[in-house]
Amino acid sequence: MKTITEYIDGNLDGWKLFLFEQKMNKNKKFRKKVDLSQRIEKSMKVLTMVEEAEKEMRTKGIDKLAFELVGDWYKNDRSFQEINEYGNLFLS
Repeated sequence: MKTITEYIDGNLDGWKLFLFEQKMNKNKKFRKKVDLSQRIEKSMKVLTMVEEAEKEMRTKGIDKLAFELVGDWYKNDRSFQEINEYGNLFLS
């Protein structure tokens, strides 16, 4: 698992990278494990970024202002129902 994490982070190079890629090409089960790890890693990074942004917005007191801006932006392309759903999600 450590090697998979190093691969995802881009820390494998040279011979180690070559051997890792060879193993992925030859072993479908291992390839699926790497793909799953990449999807999980990407999702976790997005969740972390959202959480950090939310904390910063609350700290600075701009969460309601940002909601108004997002609401105005979505009014052009979204129905009123969808705007309310975004608002409820954003303010929860």
